[in-house]
Amino acid sequence: MSCGGAKLPTVENGATSNFPSRKAYVVIRSEGGPSNVQRVRNILSADFQENNVMTNFALYRAKQSWNQTEIYNSAYDGQYDYIILIDQIAKFTIDNQTQVGGKYQIRSYHVKSPNPNWLDLGQSTCNLSVEPSVQKFSREVIRSIVGNSAVFKNHDFEYDESLADTKESVQVNDAEASNDLIVQIEMLRKELDAEKKRTKVAQQERDRLENMLKLEIEAQKEKTRIAQIEAEEATLRKKQRQREIAETYAAKKAEIEQREAMEAEEALKNPQPVVEEPKELTREERLSIREETKRRQAEEREAQRLAAKEALEERKEERRRLAELKRTEQKRLREELEAERKEKERLAEEDLQRIKDKVAEERRQAEALVQQQKEAERLAAAKIEEERRREEELQQEKKQQDKIEKERAEALAKEERNAKRLAREQETLRLEEERKNKIQEEKRQAELRLAELQSQEETEKAEAERLAEQKRIQEALDKQLEEKRLEEERIEALRLADLQKKQEQARLDEERRQAELLAQQEKEELRKAEELEKQRLESLRLAEEKKKSDQLRLEQEQEAQRMAEEKELESQRKEALRIVEQEKKKEQDRLAEERRQAELLAQQKEEAEKLAEKRSKKSKKKSKAQEKKPQSASTSKKVNAFVIIRGKEENKKQFEDLEDHIEFDFMFAKAKASTVIFEPSRSVSLGDVLPIVSEEHNTVILIDQKDYVSEGKSTYQVKIMDSQSNEDWQEVLSQAFDLGSKADLKQLSKKITVHLSN
Repeated sequence: MSCGGAKLPTVENGATSNFPSRKAYVVIRSEGGPSNVQRVRNILSADFQENNVMTNFALYRAKQSWNQTEIYNSAYDGQYDYIILIDQIAKFTIDNQTQVGGKYQIRSYHVKSPNPNWLDLGQSTCNLSVEPSVQKFSREVIRSIVGNSAVFKNHDFEYDESLADTKESVQVNDAEASNDLIVQIEMLRKELDAEKKRTKVAQQERDRLENMLKLEIEAQKEKTRIAQIEAEEATLRKKQRQREIAETYAAKKAEIEQREAMEAEEALKNPQPVVEEPKELTREERLSIREETKRRQAEEREAQRLAAKEALEERKEERRRLAELKRTEQKRLREELEAERKEKERLAEEDLQRIKDKVAEERRQAEALVQQQKEAERLAAAKIEEERRREEELQQEKKQQDKIEKERAEALAKEERNAKRLAREQETLRLEEERKNKIQEEKRQAELRLAELQSQEETEKAEAERLAEQKRIQEALDKQLEEKRLEEERIEALRLADLQKKQEQARLDEERRQAELLAQQEKEELRKAEELEKQRLESLRLAEEKKKSDQLRLEQEQEAQRMAEEKELESQRKEALRIVEQEKKKEQDRLAEERRQAELLAQQKEEAEKLAEKRSKKSKKKSKAQEKKPQSASTSKKVNAFVIIRGKEENKKQFEDLEDHIEFDFMFAKAKASTVIFEPSRSVSLGDVLPIVSEEHNTVILIDQKDYVSEGKSTYQVKIMDSQSNEDWQEVLSQAFDLGSKADLKQLSKKITVHLSN
């Protein structure tokens, strides 16, 4: 049997092989992944094949519209009997994350019916990721399709409901209950996995927040320490400055007081002389007074010098003493700062160690919680494994008991059939022997014996009918007893399954309660993490304020730079306007030049018309002269052609290649060629062309690009004109060429050369 195991319970083994095979086109629309949908397809295909149904599948997404016309055409072309639609109409999830199954609508469409219509076959649920659930779903689909009297009706699929095997029904019910239990276990396992993932994510988030908090605490401590050191240094500098100011003030004050004291002492030593009436002094007296004055002034200067020297020495000594005091004070302050810093570092280390201990304790608690979860998961897995093993043992025991009972019933039935057959054979032999004996003994009483035999045969017939009736009644009673026993066994199995479900539900409730407890613990941890996050955000806010101040300063600088750039742009704009004015002036000059050129071209055109008239007269004279010359003289005329190529600007490169080919071919034909390229708007009338053709050119060739024929190909019209006659253009070629192809380039050049030679 295949992995689906969806053999119909109403059909005996091997019975379906006698029915003609049918074909069904199955359309599946589901939200499952490719691997899950492929699993459903394989199991359904195997189960359909076991029930003698050939299938082909078409897969669509649940929200995707399926192409009904294409499906109908495929079914009709492939001679399919039915179209089966398995459509997902709902899905079931856990916490909007884990998909655990969906509900499917099953419908059928009889392709070969005279009045085809969609037939609803009911609904069924399935979890595509669990194989037992898929197998159960496949059985339900097969039962809905093949076992339903509305599907495959009148196609040799008429099953006798009276032959339904009750034991197999009980086994199917037990298997369905087991599958439901497996699905529930799978759901619980997925819930546990999701719970593990959430716990792991919460733990990772908690570790991340703890690390960020540690970094923030360290950064805050470092900032605080730096700020304290800066504040202490500022205080120290302020005190030192105040001390220096006080020392300077004291020194100046002492100097002033000392100078005043010296002046007072000097005044006492040298009192002011009493002003007397000047007397007439002799020369000697005046010289002596002058010398005395000089001596006294020298003494005063010497005394002042000595006093200044002493004051300088005293100031030096005072400065030395003050410097010594300053060094002592600085040393003391440094020692105090060092001691305070060490104390703060010790307190910070203690705080950090306390935080580390707290984090380690929380980590140990988390590890213990994780270990408890693992232990609970291990116990749950062991319990699930024990339940599964016990379920398998029960199934094995049931299978063994069913097998033994079946063998016993078959043996009893066989013995009973053999005994009845022997009894019938013995009875027949006995009756035959009696009949023969009676015929031999009572030949003379033939009529009497015949009557007796007839009555005996009637009696035997009645006895046989009575025995047959008793046998039928006994078989009916045995069948009723067997059905009653099987029904009791089924009820007992259902009771056990219900009891197991209740036990499993109680276990699930306990596990759910444990999960809720874990969720509460996680909420508490998240609350703590949020508090830590608030602290971190506060520190970030302070940093953001500082950043805003820096940003404001930067914006001011940018504003100044923007003003400078605006000035620069204004100057550039003025320069651009000046350049535009210059360009406008140049454009006006160019237009004036073009008008002048147009006037000049008009004059040249008039001159060309006059020249053409003169040339036409000359050509007539020459033609008359050439008529008189031998025919061979005309062939010896050398060709000097003026080639005009008129076409679109986008094909200019191809025209240049054509120009090279023409000049090359003309060189081998012992002719000359001068080429010019015109735009499509340029006129090529006789009056426009002749003015630009020099007198040395005797032939003008026009290669004119016409409409596009296909990708890369265009129609080219070739015309030739004798510049020395008054004749108009003569068309010699009109054909499509692709000038992007070297072969077409060569072909066009060769044809022009051939026409020119002719």
